[in-house]
Amino acid sequence: MHECLSVQDWIKAWGDPEKEGKQLAMCERCAPHRHDLAEWYAAVQTCPPCQAALEAAPLIAEEVVNCPRCMDSFAKLHEILDELEHFDPAVASEVLTAEELFGRLTRLSVSEQLARITDDVRYRQWGLCHRFLHETRQQWCATPELANDRATVAVALADLLDPGTYHPEWLADLRAKAHAYLANTCRILADFPHAEREFLTAEYHLRRGVGSGRYQAEVFSLKASLLVDQERFVEAGALLDVVEAFYRRAEDGRSLARTLLQRAMVAAGQGDFTSAAQECGKAAASLHPRRDARLAVLARQNAVHYFIQAGDVERARELFDVLPPAEGRSMALRRKWVEGDLLRAEGRHLQALDAYQEARRGYADDGRHYYMALIALEESLTAFDLGDATEMIARAEEASVLLVKAAAKHQALAVIRVLLSAIERGSVDRATLVAVTRRVAALKPS
Repeated sequence: MHECLSVQDWIKAWGDPEKEGKQLAMCERCAPHRHDLAEWYAAVQTCPPCQAALEAAPLIAEEVVNCPRCMDSFAKLHEILDELEHFDPAVASEVLTAEELFGRLTRLSVSEQLARITDDVRYRQWGLCHRFLHETRQQWCATPELANDRATVAVALADLLDPGTYHPEWLADLRAKAHAYLANTCRILADFPHAEREFLTAEYHLRRGVGSGRYQAEVFSLKASLLVDQERFVEAGALLDVVEAFYRRAEDGRSLARTLLQRAMVAAGQGDFTSAAQECGKAAASLHPRRDARLAVLARQNAVHYFIQAGDVERARELFDVLPPAEGRSMALRRKWVEGDLLRAEGRHLQALDAYQEARRGYADDGRHYYMALIALEESLTAFDLGDATEMIARAEEASVLLVKAAAKHQALAVIRVLLSAIERGSVDRATLVAVTRRVAALKPS
C-alpha cells in the first residue's frame, strides 16, 4: 500500500523549474506525453536524463502510476496547469491566491493598481497575471474600456514577473500574450497606432519564447483582426495561413473554425462573398456538432449572410431552411436579422421589415445600440427599395443617433455622415446605402 497523492503532493513532487523537475517538464522527447502519466512513465524509462530526474523525485513511482486516485489528482493538477499555461506545478498554487489578489486590486483605480504591483512583490504572480488576461478576454467586446484597463495591468504584471522564478522562455510567451491582448483592446477602441506598437512588442517577446507555436497562433490571430479593420487583407491572409496551419497540426477544431471565420472576413473584405460563405461552411464542418453547437450555428448563419451578399439567394434560402435551432437569445436575434436580409433579397420587403423590427426590439431590450443602428440601416435600404424616401431618411438618421449612443468608432460616424450628406443633396442611391451599411458593419467592435 502507498499513501495516495493529493494535488498538493503532485505540486511538490512534479518538478521545480530550477531542479530536477525542469528536465521532466521541458524534455522535448518525453514532455508531450505528460497528460497520460502511464505513457509518459514508459517514455522516461528510455530517456536517461529524465530517468535520472525521476529517481530524484521518489514520490513518482510505478505504484503511483497504477493508482486511480493518484491519477485523478494528477489530472486535476494538469487542468490547473492548462488553465495557467505553465509547466511548473509550483505555479498551480497561485490559482488559490489569484482571485483574492484580483479582488483587492480591482477595487483601486488603474493608476493605483499599477503602483501597488510595482511596490508590493506579493502581487507579482503568474496566476494573477492570467486572471487579468482572462478578464480582458471576457470584457473586450461588451466593455472594451474595462478590458483595456485589465490588459494594461496584465502587461505591467507580465513585465514585472521574475524570469528566474517562471522560466524566461515561458515568461516571454506570457508577455507576448499580454501585449497582444492590450493591442486587441486598443484595436476595438480604434486606437490603431497604439495597437500596432503593442503588436510589435508582442512579436518581440514571441521570438524569445518557447517556440511551440501556440502563442504565435494567438498573437497572429489577434493581429489579423487589426489588419482586417485596416483593410490590409493580403497581410491578414498571410498571418492566417500560419495560424490555420498550426491549428490543423494541433487538431484543434474550435480554434481552426474561428480562424476560418476570420478568413471569411478577409474574403468578404476583398469582395469575394462566395469564398467567404465557403470558408464558413468549412468552419462549421470542423466543429463537433454538440460540443461546439453554438459556434457551428454562427458559422452557418454567416454562410447564409455571405451568400446573400454574393447574390446567390437560392443557395442562401437552402442553407437558412436547414439551420439548426439557435441556442440562446443573441443567436436567436441574429437569426431573425439574417432572415430579414434573406426576405428582402427575395423581394418580400414587408416581411423583411417585420423580421428586422422583431430583432431590433430584442436588441433594444438588451441595450445593444450598435446592432440597432445596423438594423436601422437595413430598414433604410428596405425603405429605399419600396420607394419610401421619408422612411429611408428617418431610419438613416436614427442609425446615426444610435451609433453615437454606442460610442462607435470615429470612422463609423464619418461614414454615416457621408450618407446623411448624400441624402441632403438628394444624391443617395442604392449602391451608396449598401456600401455604407457594409462599412459600418465592418467597423463594429469585435
